[in-house]
Amino acid sequence: LKVVDPDGRTSRSWIGPSLDLPDDYAGEPELDEPGGLHFASSRLFVADTNHHRVLIVDIDSGAAVPLVIEGLAPPVRRD
Repeated sequence: LKVVDPDGRTSRSWIGPSLDLPDDYAGEPELDEPGGLHFASSRLFVADTNHHRVLIVDIDSGAAVPLVIEGLAPPVRRD
């Protein structure tokens, strides 16, 4: 994800290959085809499409943590 400044005619990487994830997070450390954004209460929710997750990014620090919904399990595959 990039920050674009139209007045200054600049853009810079903000969130990407080196996300500031917690030390104990063992998942993918970068975004792979982010496909949606939502902003609420100083947090940015990023749909990280190809990693099948939503990241919650603190706007001030840039730190990101995966959204975890307790008790949620993937559907059982029936052949």
